[in-house]
Amino acid sequence: MGISSAYSEEAASSKIIAADTFTLDGKERVAGKPLANLITEEGDARWVANGETVFSPDGKVVTFRENASFVAAVAISQPDRAIVVQARVVPESSEWVAVGFQPEPSGEWFTSELFVILPPNGIVELFGPQATSLFRQQLPKYSSAKPHTIALKYDPVTRMASVFVDGDQVIKPQEVSLSQPIGAAGFSSNVVNVAGDTWVDDFEVKEVAP
Repeated sequence: MGISSAYSEEAASSKIIAADTFTLDGKERVAGKPLANLITEEGDARWVANGETVFSPDGKVVTFRENASFVAAVAISQPDRAIVVQARVVPESSEWVAVGFQPEPSGEWFTSELFVILPPNGIVELFGPQATSLFRQQLPKYSSAKPHTIALKYDPVTRMASVFVDGDQVIKPQEVSLSQPIGAAGFSSNVVNVAGDTWVDDFEVKEVAP
């Protein structure tokens, strides 16, 4: 799918809050080692993650065993302008992979105020507080075995949330009333059946134009 002009303009005017490519360094960032308590490559944010969340041999985030889920988040300041959380993901053998916003960093995903999931069937779904489904959309020409960049944008001024996949807006702005202020951003998977098949890479949180 092509990059929409609106998304490109936002990217050009963005300000990175935290970012991580999960590149291995042979020291703390080693295959099989946990992500928890490490610092992001940009933004100096500390990862809060569950014990299943580890580095893969090729520098991605995976689970270290089957039938487990990875969850990780970083603390951010409460946004006063539009903000995006995004990651490059492969959801292949999981129930889904998600990116989203939480009140505070947590190893428990369903404390999230706002998040979007990408399951293997390609039906993107946006959720609000208390895991309330807000909108679903089937992606065309989708493969769960190929990487896709999923991005969730939220504007606290207008209270509108939208979703992009590979640069294309797939869920148009939806009004969302959060029950708690945003204080963290992160990603999660749910029940990975084959360890290593499902992964996250190239995580970013950034301020963007409204």
